[in-house]
Amino acid sequence: MRAIESAGSKDISISARSCVVVCLLICAFLLALPRCARSQDDLRSLRGLEYVQISPAGDELVYCSAGQLWLVSTGVSGRSEPLARGSMPVWSPHGKRLAYYAQNSGSRQLWVMDLATLRAKQITNLTGGIRPAPVVRMTHWIADPLRFSWSPDGEKIVFTSQAKAAVRSAASAHAPSQAMVNQLFIVNVATRALRRLTHDGAVYFNPAWSPDGHRIVCASTKATGPRISSSNLNLIDLATGSKTALTSDSSDKRLPLWSPDGNWIAFLSGDDSKAQTVFVVPANGGVAVSVTPQIGGSITEFAWLPDSWSLVLLARDAANRPIFCVPISGRPVTSITGKTVATRRGLSAAHNGSLAWVQDDGSRSSAIVFKSPDEASPRILVNLRSRPLPRKLGA
Repeated sequence: MRAIESAGSKDISISARSCVVVCLLICAFLLALPRCARSQDDLRSLRGLEYVQISPAGDELVYCSAGQLWLVSTGVSGRSEPLARGSMPVWSPHGKRLAYYAQNSGSRQLWVMDLATLRAKQITNLTGGIRPAPVVRMTHWIADPLRFSWSPDGEKIVFTSQAKAAVRSAASAHAPSQAMVNQLFIVNVATRALRRLTHDGAVYFNPAWSPDGHRIVCASTKATGPRISSSNLNLIDLATGSKTALTSDSSDKRLPLWSPDGNWIAFLSGDDSKAQTVFVVPANGGVAVSVTPQIGGSITEFAWLPDSWSLVLLARDAANRPIFCVPISGRPVTSITGKTVATRRGLSAAHNGSLAWVQDDGSRSSAIVFKSPDEASPRILVNLRSRPLPRKLGA
């Protein structure tokens, strides 16, 4: 019995010593972190970045990590400041405000923060919160259905949420259908007045406001099952409410984006059996043309450059996620990230051509990388893992 008790005591002693060693290692790790990165929110941010948006002027960016919004200057210091609890921040066109989702009132609603005063206000109050159907996510980022867009004057925001479709059902020619489908809504930021833009039985998602403020492009589908079989792009005239089909084939299309001059609309197209490809179509209608035949692998993200003749694309190529600059005129493709192998996401472009993205590679994880048009190579702006790194990539 004593032998058993002694063995048990020895095991307990070893276990206790092990716990002490583990605790000491954890303490050493925390002490090794920079002082500014030891708050509770910062420690939660070690899980990784969720969203990055560069300001229109390219002088600041906002990122979301573990439900916390952070603002950081794109200067050499790269100092981060906490803003609010929320998700999916989007800059106003003039860069003076941020719109984002928050659940401060108990449900997901849109909020807008004035960056001069850091005061935020809730601008929507939908019963049950803003709840777009997850069916429009397809096989991509889980937050795709929540994408919204500012009007170019910064006065309104268009977004998607489920609502009852005001259409006649086949079973009853006189009673409207009670089906809940994705519809488009416009909210006035100043007055909080809400306008429902669509009322039919189609499923709408990924709205984007035209640079002239007169139209909204969006993806839509008539499918209401667990998966989308095909979706197409539609233009909605804000003065008349009329809808014009921009595409009509059977592939899945999403994330339409206007060129800065308003003459083109780029979008992703593909399905589960094909690689995602970027197409460009004239904004007034015409033939959609693929601009990515020279790039192997599937395109996961893209953004327009300020010349309205070039796009930046993030491709998926085995373990690598390179970024390319692709002219829509068919001129040669150029690499922005060179031969550096890394996983990249969260690609964002400013009006001045500055770029930012999130990068994970062998020496760093969840780092925000920034490149201005004047810089020869990208540099680390924020590194949430707090490892000693050279300022220049590949140095």
